[in-house]
Amino acid sequence: MEFTTTADGKKKLARGAIEIVLHPGFPQKYHNAIIKAAGLCSVKKVIMDPPVFLITARLT
Repeated sequence: MEFTTTADGKKKLARGAIEIVLHPGFPQKYHNAIIKAAGLCSVKKVIMDPPVFLITARLT
C-alpha cells in the first residue's frame, strides 16, 4: 500500500494491491477471469469512491 498527503496535510491511501494466491493445479485459462472478477469487486469500488459517513452517538 502507498499513502499520499493531501493539500490539507491529511494522509490518504494512494494505491493498494490485491494478490490472489491460486493453488498449483488451478487452470491457467481462468487466471485472467479471476483477476477481472476481483476488479469488479464492490468493496474495491467503494474504496475507490468512498461514501460520506454519518457518525452519531446516543445515550441508551
